[in-house]
Amino acid sequence: MHEFSIAQALCEIAIEEARRNGAVRVRSLTCRVGVVRQLVPELFQTAFELSAEDPLLAGTELIVEVEGIEVACQTCQKIETIHELPLACSHCGSVDIQCRGGDDISLMSMDIDKENGDGDPGSPASGGEEQGHRGSGSVRAG
Repeated sequence: MHEFSIAQALCEIAIEEARRNGAVRVRSLTCRVGVVRQLVPELFQTAFELSAEDPLLAGTELIVEVEGIEVACQTCQKIETIHELPLACSHCGSVDIQCRGGDDISLMSMDIDKENGDGDPGSPASGGEEQGHRGSGSVRAG
């Protein structure tokens, strides 16, 4: 169950980024998970909820985007993106394929609330670059 180690690493990165950006609360995290990682979404969500012990992450919504794997068939030359395993060319069925991507886990963005100048939480920072913090950092675990 590598979901727990990945969730813990995600929380650590999110807390570090939130503090670096003056957040008092993280509203949501969006991460991209490659299909090759074979995470069980429900288990990953539970692992995140259990790992999100820091007050900055209280009530944070976890949004997971699944990234496919690019498959280049060596038999028929078709290139496609596949979102589930096992891997084979959907055109000709060949397993003589080259694969790229689909194995990363990245924190893509986070919506945060920032503290305003007088110590009170300000309005939510969400949406585009100016309002929210767009993610940085990759989660690599287990």
